[in-house]
Amino acid sequence: MKKWIACMLALVLVLACLPVGTLAAGGVCAMCDGTGRCTSSSCNNGRCTYCNGTGKDECTKCHGSGLCVRCDGRGGWNEGLRWKKCYSCSGMGRCTRCSGMGGSRCIFCGATGDCRICFGKGYCPLCKGTGKLGGNGSGTSTQPTQPPQPTPTPVKTFTVTFSSNGGSGTMANQTATNTSRFTLPTCTFTPPAGQYFKAWSINGNQFPEGQPVTLWTDTTIQAVWQNLPSSGFRDVPDGVWFTQPVIWAVNNGITSGTGTNTFSPNQICTVAQILTLLAKAYDAPKPAIANPFSDVSQNSYYYDSVLWAYQQGIVSGSTLGPDQNCTRSMVVTYLWKAAGSPTPQSTASFTDVPATAPYAQAVSWAVEQGITSGTSATAFSPDKTCTRAEIVMFLYRSLNGASR
Repeated sequence: MKKWIACMLALVLVLACLPVGTLAAGGVCAMCDGTGRCTSSSCNNGRCTYCNGTGKDECTKCHGSGLCVRCDGRGGWNEGLRWKKCYSCSGMGRCTRCSGMGGSRCIFCGATGDCRICFGKGYCPLCKGTGKLGGNGSGTSTQPTQPPQPTPTPVKTFTVTFSSNGGSGTMANQTATNTSRFTLPTCTFTPPAGQYFKAWSINGNQFPEGQPVTLWTDTTIQAVWQNLPSSGFRDVPDGVWFTQPVIWAVNNGITSGTGTNTFSPNQICTVAQILTLLAKAYDAPKPAIANPFSDVSQNSYYYDSVLWAYQQGIVSGSTLGPDQNCTRSMVVTYLWKAAGSPTPQSTASFTDVPATAPYAQAVSWAVEQGITSGTSATAFSPDKTCTRAEIVMFLYRSLNGASR
């Protein structure tokens, strides 16, 4: 890009300093070599489009004068008391076909097509390597069919090493090249106690795992660690509405998260998951009944929890749908039944909870107990799915945050 800008600046300086009409090359036409015959597919009844069949090295638009044919080289004209700039030559007074040179040969490169700025490694920015000025009447030049190709960049290989930066473990060295981007790997270092992996650091700049980067030399990439929040989960920050319920649930053995230092608070909860959390919250004993559900396998992690819920009258029927998403109406119904289905003292006034709905009493009880106040002053959103953070909040409020 810098080389191209230098070329264009030099071109502007050359053209600005050229006297109009004094640089016509003379002699024969550079396109047809004086034959006057068409040498391309865009011909004028067999005549050369550069010299119009004359064979002369003379611009056919200005007939060698180099002057703009619309304003006669004046750059404009008077309209009453105002001077109006010529819109054809933009006030320059030069012929737009030959750029004021009067001929057909490119004088910037000496008709060689080589760039004077980059010494033959590129091509002339005025004639694009043809050695001839454009013949389309617009003053633009013609791109060569096969311009000179740039020299391929030599491939260099670099060594990439990884620093644990206070963590433990090792990561094998990798290689990178200057011709392709290096993808940052997953960190397999063990973090220091109470911390988790945040990002990779390269020369003080931080990048996430999986980020492609360009390396130009042997590089040491350093792990960046960050202190865990009080919850122990990097995705449960301090001070948010579900921080305390999550800490309560972990301390009481109701959940241990979804992975190393992760709780996944925004993950949608399934029926099997909410019943498992509910059974753990109530310290449910191992059930002593036969499996009533055709879609619940004895090998499922939630088998005992589901059978306990059936035994307590929390769920019923011959099919459960353990993998379906749990909704707000389902959660408050499970909590209400687990509490013994008490009769609420008042009726919640939500426009989306009909009095005849099977979950109407459960919703009124949940509002009465302070478990939920709806999603707005008038809506409960019974069909809205629940996240893990919301489920833990419901359990926490239902059991008042007390030990199991």
